[in-house]
Amino acid sequence: MPRGSTCKSSLTAPCVEQLEIAETIALVRDTNGALAEAIAARPKRLAGFAALPLAAPDQAAKELGRRFKTRKFVGAVIKVQSFWPLP
Repeated sequence: MPRGSTCKSSLTAPCVEQLEIAETIALVRDTNGALAEAIAARPKRLAGFAALPLAAPDQAAKELGRRFKTRKFVGAVIKVQSFWPLP
């Protein structure tokens, strides 16, 4: 990489599908908040993918909206269970 240029890195929150719903909502909010602070400190260097409490769809939609509108997250982490071989 040429001197003086920058590389943007992405950060993500953990997958939280295995936790209880109340615990998931709190962890997602706190973790995404910490990611947002890191991104705000270095917006030209960092981007974030939000964790979502998918077991609580209303809360997931609110969290996704909040992170995209106010914190400039670039995506969300959605874990999909796959079984091989796929049909």
